[in-house]
Amino acid sequence: MFALIKLIQSLFDALHSEGTRGQLAAGIVLGSFLGLTPLFNLHNALISAALVLLNVSFAGGMLGWALFVPIGFLLDPLFDWIGHRLDDLQKQLEQRLRDLTRIRLP
Repeated sequence: MFALIKLIQSLFDALHSEGTRGQLAAGIVLGSFLGLTPLFNLHNALISAALVLLNVSFAGGMLGWALFVPIGFLLDPLFDWIGHRLDDLQKQLEQRLRDLTRIRLP
């Protein structure tokens, strides 16, 4: 609970700091990328490095991450369904391509 209060306090500090709206928005965007992808992978390491190294709002990034993690969990079944559909489509297209290459022209 203390961490959540600290996060909200740092967000208000970021809103009242010298940072621009663009820096805050970029931080929230990078945080949303962190929140919508699986936790331990190279992609998140690169996004975290960008969040630290670029001139963006770190508090905005943490806010974006905190907001988009639950959304990612809620949308996970939909993402899984889309992935299975794309996999089935790829198999169908591969079979159709095999069938087309076996046709003999007169």
